[in-house]
Amino acid sequence: MKSFYILSDSTGVGQHVTLHKTWAVMLSEYLEGRYIVQNLSRNGETSRQALERLVPDVLRYNPAIVYVQYGTNDANKWDTDRGDARNLPLEFRSNIASIIKRCHTFQARVILGNNHTEAYNYLIEQVNADYFVDHSKYEDCTLPDGIHLNERGHRLYFESIKQWTT
Repeated sequence: MKSFYILSDSTGVGQHVTLHKTWAVMLSEYLEGRYIVQNLSRNGETSRQALERLVPDVLRYNPAIVYVQYGTNDANKWDTDRGDARNLPLEFRSNIASIIKRCHTFQARVILGNNHTEAYNYLIEQVNADYFVDHSKYEDCTLPDGIHLNERGHRLYFESIKQWTT
């Protein structure tokens, strides 16, 4: 059976939302019998960290589709970095382009999503993937922290991603 891998940050994990109400679980249920869905998302992860683990954690299993969505953590500016983003804009763009290129080398289709926080979305639009999902347009989709998806946000993500799985 074909596999569908999710590679994201806390948006893919579903932090602070009941597991069965996350978009990844809804997608898994929707694709039941057609794809095995593997959610390898990690809280706080950046595109650089995803690129480093792409081959050993994802591509070695020959997925048919890989959903990729980063940017929020890449754009974070921590005091320990003296005001620089965790990944500078050109580094982020290069990381996303490399992830897509490597997925294509392994004959995996890529669904690239931007993020609802709009962090680095202008860079994501410059990178070509097989399919693009625009999450930046969603309103009232986050928890009070303004970052993590609420139940409505998870439903919106699910509805917009599922259309590219047929």
